Amino acid sequence: HFRVDRQAWDRYPARTGAVDCPPLLDVKHMTSAADCHNCGNCSGHRDAVELAARSPNAEVLSGKAPRKSEALLLVFGMLGLAIGAFQWTVSPWFVALKQSAAEWLVAREAFWALEDNAPWWLLTHYPQANDAFSWLDGALILAYIGGVALLLGGAVLAGLTFAARVAKIDWRALALSLIPLAGIGLFLGLSMMTANHLRRRTRIPGSLRGRNRRAGSCAARGSPRRRRSAGRKSYRRTEENCSRKNGSAGTRTQDPRLKRPMARFHN
Repeated sequence: HFRVDRQAWDRYPARTGAVDCPPLLDVKHMTSAADCHNCGNCSGHRDAVELAARSPNAEVLSGKAPRKSEALLLVFGMLGLAIGAFQWTVSPWFVALKQSAAEWLVAREAFWALEDNAPWWLLTHYPQANDAFSWLDGALILAYIGGVALLLGGAVLAGLTFAARVAKIDWRALALSLIPLAGIGLFLGLSMMTANHLRRRTRIPGSLRGRNRRAGSCAARGSPRRRRSAGRKSYRRTEENCSRKNGSAGTRTQDPRLKRPMARFHN
């Protein structure tokens, strides 16, 4: 990142023109690289801006708490919505829900929901490849993804709120410790199709174990960030309080209409 030395900036004797910054940032007061394009136009300006190395979690630990909308996007979006979108294709709960809904619709002769005549731009529709979604598929996919997002996001938010109250810090700052876990979740989800193709075409031993190890490693990376973001005083107070307290189903028949391969879902 391009680090700005405020003291060197103020000591520079001559007047200089404004930096040609494409995102129009206030370079003098820049403390974050979130909006920086790294174009290098400000490098060396007033002998105060230089390209320097930094820790990947520097802004997470030293920066201010994110906005509430950003924290909720992390909790309900990257940890909830994304997991549901990646997981529904292999979920036995989704299959059971689809089977129950189809039986309910057939019993009421609502066969229109089982038709696969949705437009191609709304749902997957490739009849020549036996790859088409019905209206029931689309509705259940949206319901399943939304339910997983609310369930996982709500559980994570409840845990963050409780931990923040115990440590007496802002829950939004504590939520930043979940960034590695959210990032590896997106990576594993997006690479799931690639891993499946490689597993079918080649012999890569331990590929799933390797993916699980990466997920566990990123989850562990968030632990020291949670400890440091909470602060030493809060944990010391918690440890003192703790020490003080210590002292004192069956198989169901499947409708043949439902034996369609699951495929992509277009928004």
